[in-house]
Amino acid sequence: MSIKHLVLGKPRDVRDPQLFHKISLVAFRAARFWWNKRHGPGGWIRASLVHGVALVLCIMILGIVVTEKFTEGGWKTLAVTAVLVGLCFLIRKHYRGVRDRLTNLSAILTDLPLSAKAGAAPFDLDAGRQMVVLPVRVSE
Repeated sequence: MSIKHLVLGKPRDVRDPQLFHKISLVAFRAARFWWNKRHGPGGWIRASLVHGVALVLCIMILGIVVTEKFTEGGWKTLAVTAVLVGLCFLIRKHYRGVRDRLTNLSAILTDLPLSAKAGAAPFDLDAGRQMVVLPVRVSE
């Protein structure tokens, strides 16, 4: 076994759809990464340009393949993908709502008095520490 095979792995078939899928995801993630780094130090322009071109090429190849294979069942893949992407957006929306409600609850709990007993010393809160609030029912 050669060093090339150890480093790069076995040769890939360029017609393998999984290979195209992986390359397009890498191009998308790299382009997004460098776009988000645009406010940092220099060097992001060249990198984002290279990955942006790769992403555009992948999108063009995907468009051609979908157009040619649409009548052969490609529409099913598009439909399933659209449903899964929509489901992911709904899940993200749900968790953002949960985050917002927890933020509101945290603000409400921060404004509550820390001690119900008159004259008792309040609990010292450190804004940098994490805290867990557990509801406790006291039976009398």
